[in-house]
Amino acid sequence: AADQRALKSDPATIAARRQQYIAQHQQLWRVDDVATVRQKAQAGNPIAQRRLYEIYEYCIGMRTDASSSLTLLAKLAQIHPQVGDALKRIIAEHRVMCGKDGAGNEATGQARAFWMRESARRGDLVSEMRVFVGASTKPLTADALKDFIRRSALSGDPAAVMEIASLLPKLNGEWPDPATMPAIKGELAAHAWVL
Repeated sequence: AADQRALKSDPATIAARRQQYIAQHQQLWRVDDVATVRQKAQAGNPIAQRRLYEIYEYCIGMRTDASSSLTLLAKLAQIHPQVGDALKRIIAEHRVMCGKDGAGNEATGQARAFWMRESARRGDLVSEMRVFVGASTKPLTADALKDFIRRSALSGDPAAVMEIASLLPKLNGEWPDPATMPAIKGELAAHAWVL
């Protein structure tokens, strides 16, 4: 009953709930101090656990997928100084996040998966959705998707609302509400959640 009242709240109440969530957790979203994130993750903070596995994911990606892009950016920087400035910022961020004082060698796929599952287990909705998309062998029912949408709206976490887009391809069967069908199925459905 309280959930239903919260979902029917006026836009100002919903906006205030989002602002409160952001104020509580924003220090962990783009933090440069990996040691602080790690410490909070180890202490059981699910948002810090999410941020830690995102840092690991970034570092793994920089080691594997980004190396050819960085080479190309370095060549472009010789021609366009603004590209050089952007490249310097990327390299500096990489050193902070992935260097010996950052995630370093602990950024492995196994560590990333551990912290994602731990964050989901402790109640982080974004992590729960990511685990479902990556690990679930069961189909996503319309009722389960409705539950994720409801919980995302209640959470106040803007990332949870955007993460709904990753669930849409997993939906099994038809969506029961024709009025909301464009936000669930179709070419622009995923874009609606990201916006």
